Amino acid sequence: HWNFKENGELHLLKALADHYATAPAITVFDVGANVGDYARSVVATIPRARVHCFEIVPDTRAMLRRYLSSLPQCVVAGYGLSDTVSRLDIGSRHDCDTDARLMSPLLDEFTRVVSCDVTTGDEYLNACDISSIDLLKIDTEGHDMSVMEGFAGAIGAGRVSVIQFEYGTTWIPYKKFLHDAYSLLAPAGYCLGRLYPHGVDFTTYNRTRDDHFRMGNYVAVHQGHPELVARLTCPS
Repeated sequence: HWNFKENGELHLLKALADHYATAPAITVFDVGANVGDYARSVVATIPRARVHCFEIVPDTRAMLRRYLSSLPQCVVAGYGLSDTVSRLDIGSRHDCDTDARLMSPLLDEFTRVVSCDVTTGDEYLNACDISSIDLLKIDTEGHDMSVMEGFAGAIGAGRVSVIQFEYGTTWIPYKKFLHDAYSLLAPAGYCLGRLYPHGVDFTTYNRTRDDHFRMGNYVAVHQGHPELVARLTCPS
């Protein structure tokens, strides 16, 4: 369900806007920003937001910069995010700017391969002297776990309040499971659940029920924000 206004993503942003209504500003990371549609939605919903955008493919990143040039509250980094400071080979198709993925032996449909610079979220936070993130949104075509692992220090310290990530069939080529996300986030004090149009179904992990690879978004909220967990919980 990709409609931003109907799949729960806008509902989440509105809940965050209410939750941080008295805050002078909030910090949002948009990882896998593509050409900036999500970043624009964040600014439209939460005008006080400062949005740090990451797009790994240089050509797409150039478009992102152009499309966000009129929004000074949006910052576009010159690299992508992963679990290491390195270069990654990213495959893409010339006819599809939204489908760029880390190369895998199980993926052979790409028409071009680009070597791209990446760093970790923890390195970026340190370099920019950012103490905390209010919303970390990740949509990286199956690379989501590696991005989260790059924030391991901040996540372990509870410095990321809310994480939204995409899970589904895109994780299969990289041999990642939803269990990996729960193993990283639950011990660090996060409540996790699948995002639905009217909220989040926060649950503990169950292997036979949960690792089904059906595409969708998941949300993790740190236990330091119980009122936000209550606000986001799906109505019974």
